[in-house]
Formats: sequence, C-alpha cells, structure tokens
Amino acid sequence: MAKRIWPLVVLLTVVSAGPLAAQATSIEFVPYGGALLTMGDLAGATLVDTVTSEETALTLRQKTGLVLGGRLVAWWSRTVGWEFGFAYALSTMEAKVEDGRDRCGEAGGQCNANVWYTSSKILLRYAPRPYRGWQVFGGAGLAVTGHVGEFWEEGEALTDLGGVFNVGASLDLSRVLAIRIDVEDYLYKFEPTLKDDPLVGSVETSKLQNDLVISAGLVIRLSGV
Repeated sequence: MAKRIWPLVVLLTVVSAGPLAAQATSIEFVPYGGALLTMGDLAGATLVDTVTSEETALTLRQKTGLVLGGRLVAWWSRTVGWEFGFAYALSTMEAKVEDGRDRCGEAGGQCNANVWYTSSKILLRYAPRPYRGWQVFGGAGLAVTGHVGEFWEEGEALTDLGGVFNVGASLDLSRVLAIRIDVEDYLYKFEPTLKDDPLVGSVETSKLQNDLVISAGLVIRLSGV
C-alpha cells in the first residue's frame, strides 16, 4: 500500500509548498552535511553452496556514509513552521557471512548502495525572550526513502514511505546566518527483493528500518530578518 501512495504524498508536498511559504513570516534555506548511521540489518538471507549444498547465513547492512542535503523552512510564527528536506547518503553495503567475511568487501566495486530521503514535517521551536541568539526545535512528518546504486540494480520495491522525527538547535552568527545541528530518525519498512544475485543469492524480506542522520548546516535567512 505504501508503495502506491508515496508518489501522491510527494506531489501534494510540492504543490502545497508555494501556499505554505507564502503564509510564512520568515523563510530559511539550510544546506548541510552529515553522517548516516543505520540501527539494524537491512535483510538476512541463506546462501547455498551449489556443490556441497551447505547453507550459510548472511546479513545485509548499510554502512555508515556521508550525507549531503538541503532544507527549505517556512516559519509561520515564533513557534510553528514547516520544512521540506532532501538528503543523499553516499554509502556501500556490507554482506557478512557467519565466519565474519564481508562478501561485498571481497567483491570490490559491486556494492555501491546509496540512500536518498525526502521529507515534509511540522516544526515546533523554542527561543528565550528576550531573544539571545539561540533556539531549539523538534519536528515530525512523512518521509520517502529510496535505495539506489549498483547493489540494487536487480532489486525491486526499493522505495518506501515512512515517518521522520528530529530534534535540533541553531546558534546565530548574524541576522542572516546561523549554524544548525540536527538529529533525524527515519522510520520505514524496507521490503527488498533480489533473485539469484551472484553475490548474495535470493533475498525477500520485510523489516522495520531505523536510520539516523546526524548533520550540521548553515541557515541562510531569505526573508523575515
């Protein structure tokens, strides 16, 4: 079901971006960089030796990777805002068997496995009065997660609808610029399907995923300063 409705969610977000921004008291653009940390295995599989018929357990895990992204933030008041974000994580896959060997590490360049995220969320913030140049905030909303790269070229069902939660803080450098720190948690159900892959065999599973993105960015206030 999620696979069918996520394109509509993205379309509605893009269409609504104009009216949402038009009602804002201030608008910010935030380019950022950070790290992707996955909290569990993506999938498990069983390898069968074609000669001995011996079975070997294998687990797939996303390695920690560099994340680059951007956010458009529209604040409607001192406390409530809306944010649209996009992030792309440069990563590789780890395919570990029972004896500790990483089949992806042995295969070299066949395990490129990047991840992208797009999200729409409501933000709530707190800043002291009188204002002292800092604020903290939290948010929640919908997110779409996509798995791309050489490792998934033969895969199916690699894009999933889920939720995103985040907390963060910002510190002003000037009226126009600020430093912003975020921790985002992307939750989604990943349902990959691989058939007779030469590296990992056949994989078909459904698992709840928990991806953390820790980032630092530069807030550029486009209006309302």
